[in-house]
Amino acid sequence: MSKAAVALVVVLAAVVAAGAVTFPHILDPGSAEANGISLKVSLGAGNAAANDWFGGQSGVTLRSSAHGLVVRGGPEQGSQLLSRLLPVDAHRRYRVVFTGSADRSHAAGVAIGNGDLTCYVAAATIPAGRVVRPVIVPFSSGNYHRVTVVIYGDADVRVDVASVRLEPLHLHSVSTPCLVPF
Repeated sequence: MSKAAVALVVVLAAVVAAGAVTFPHILDPGSAEANGISLKVSLGAGNAAANDWFGGQSGVTLRSSAHGLVVRGGPEQGSQLLSRLLPVDAHRRYRVVFTGSADRSHAAGVAIGNGDLTCYVAAATIPAGRVVRPVIVPFSSGNYHRVTVVIYGDADVRVDVASVRLEPLHLHSVSTPCLVPF
């Protein structure tokens, strides 16, 4: 074997080894997410919520408001709006800070779903009234590398969304039980 072939094999082996070492961390949040993630609360093309949000059921309508986004729930109780998957570090503590309001008392809430959308890991009620207020939902990521913010509520509920932010608390945690299956 020539020296060039040996050098090529050594470089290729080093690249494969580096890939094997870093591959398990491919889903971990990057440095851009180190200080948190702010979700967009504006409408994009075709009345979609700028790629950060998706309707939780058919019949959900979105429109812009002075505060951000107005969600009118669909015809059934349950998930009204789902965020995109948000990267989190496993076994860490986080909180979601939702600022907004609902039109009826105990009619809507904010939940954190695991990445597979098989269960909620934390939830809180959105206050009723026209004044937007912060709702803080602390949670543990457990074994999950992805979570979803879910706006849930009664049929035809109106929820005003001013801001939604995922913030790391820089604390370790052990496990996260499912509170309620989806």
